[in-house]
Amino acid sequence: MTQTVQGFSVQAKCLAQDGKPWQLPGPDDTAEKGERVTLYITARLLNSSQPSTDLAMIDCEMLRGFTPVTDSLDALVAGGLVTLYDIDETDQLNQRLELYLKEVGSTPTEIAFEIECRHAVRDLNPSTIELSDSYDADSGVTTTYPTVKE
Repeated sequence: MTQTVQGFSVQAKCLAQDGKPWQLPGPDDTAEKGERVTLYITARLLNSSQPSTDLAMIDCEMLRGFTPVTDSLDALVAGGLVTLYDIDETDQLNQRLELYLKEVGSTPTEIAFEIECRHAVRDLNPSTIELSDSYDADSGVTTTYPTVKE
């Protein structure tokens, strides 16, 4: 799903380990412990007088029972796409991840990292991702991920 507001665009999709689109399990299905999914987030600056933002933040609500795989986050930092990340593990079933990007410009920036199911869960609901300029709290745009199995 793609959302656009106040000059930002954010899009998210999930792929299974076999490279096929991953959707939320149906009401009679369970996300199994150990299952890994790659979350792709595409961020873009639109209609701005500046070529890029100085520092952007992505606030990613984890799917219930899932946690980010730190090796994949460390690779984003090593590659220079992300300057810093923070995982809020206050609630083990409902974690949050904050990613700080050096900049977001008019050319789409795609980041990808793995998330892993740490607790078998049923009845999953989509989670939210918010992209904002770190210096302007009102600049955020929110989208949800993943799509729901029909």
